[in-house]
Amino acid sequence: MIRHEVAVKVLDYNPQTGKFIFKEKDEDVEPRQQFRNIFNTQFAGKEAFCRVSTKGYFYGTVMGKRYSAHRMAFFIYHGRWPKGDIDHINGNPQDNRINNLREVSKEQNLRNMKIKTTNNSGFTGVFWSKNASKWTAQIRHNQRAIHLGYFDTLEGAICARKEANKKYGYHPNHGMR
Repeated sequence: MIRHEVAVKVLDYNPQTGKFIFKEKDEDVEPRQQFRNIFNTQFAGKEAFCRVSTKGYFYGTVMGKRYSAHRMAFFIYHGRWPKGDIDHINGNPQDNRINNLREVSKEQNLRNMKIKTTNNSGFTGVFWSKNASKWTAQIRHNQRAIHLGYFDTLEGAICARKEANKKYGYHPNHGMR
């Protein structure tokens, strides 16, 4: 892992925009003149962390190691690596403004997920049960599924799930598109 004092010497992070710019490397960061010159010519002053992963997150390489932009933003701003996950509060994995990032546990992060593309009810945790010929609502809590009931209408199942979201502390953005 990169040390904080090195990260702030090679990266300029703007917490209002969430963007990174490579700074010029100096002797403290890269003692070999040839490599320092090549880096400064090719990268200094250019945007960093602009590659996009298959899951939609920005990432980049610093000092030969790959980092996620949201984790690097947290590291540079707070001066320490996050202990848990980093949640994008608004659900946009490319919005790395510091006020959109929060350190959370894995369970908390799962409570602020976008709706899955395979969902056909339009609401997370609500689906049609062929066996019961009714709408079904469920929620996950403490790593287990909790059945909320069978419902004649989609609206009834959604209402049950919304109440469970409040009861179990899910983020208001959970299940949004």
